[in-house]
Amino acid sequence: MKKGTGLFIANVVVFLAVLIVNYTMAVGQNIGGISGEINYLFKPAPYAFSIWGLIYLLLAVWIIRAFFTTGEERDVYQKIGLWFPLNLLLNALWVIVFGKGHIVLSVFVIIALLLTLIVIYTIIQNSVVRKILLRTPISIYLGWVSVATIVNIFTVLTYKNVESLLGLDQLTWTLIMLVIGGLLAIYFTFKNKDIAYPLVVVWAYIAIIVEQKDMPSIVVTAWITIAAIAVAILIECVRKIKR
Repeated sequence: MKKGTGLFIANVVVFLAVLIVNYTMAVGQNIGGISGEINYLFKPAPYAFSIWGLIYLLLAVWIIRAFFTTGEERDVYQKIGLWFPLNLLLNALWVIVFGKGHIVLSVFVIIALLLTLIVIYTIIQNSVVRKILLRTPISIYLGWVSVATIVNIFTVLTYKNVESLLGLDQLTWTLIMLVIGGLLAIYFTFKNKDIAYPLVVVWAYIAIIVEQKDMPSIVVTAWITIAAIAVAILIECVRKIKR
């Protein structure tokens, strides 16, 4: 057996198990219904969550192509090792926890999920391999989980009827987090030469604009942030062409 094949098979098994859990729990526990009942200002329109379909498709490609890698790229997959199946298990655990109504506990799970993704992304980023299909699936996954973590935190605060935090109300925190999320997207664009991550943030912010169309301050802040991210993406695209 080729080195690393056992790990790659484990990735396939865990991924299939996660898909089954996601489907059965999402339907059985009506996660969309639970989320829909909790209203908060950072909430994106429901269609935004359809990005999970793209994420799972890209992850499937990412998992399968591992079997056909050689040399340094194969080494990257092996360095990631058990971090990836652990991430998938946390993904499934979040669906179970949130689906059963343990809203507060779900925050800790999604933060752990985010941290494992950061580790995986960092391993890829620190490698010398620069292949689109190695980093892009993880970039998009990380981009969405970054936004989803903020969404999850706002969900908990609203669920617990927390109207202010550190003297600031929910609207102020929403505006702050929109800006912080935008700055993080711009950082990823320039520091990591990553276009996929910021595009996911733009997708999420447009969905927030759609959902919060009656909140002028949120709409304006989101559009300004999107414009800044778009400029950063354009600059990085020009740099890529020149390189």
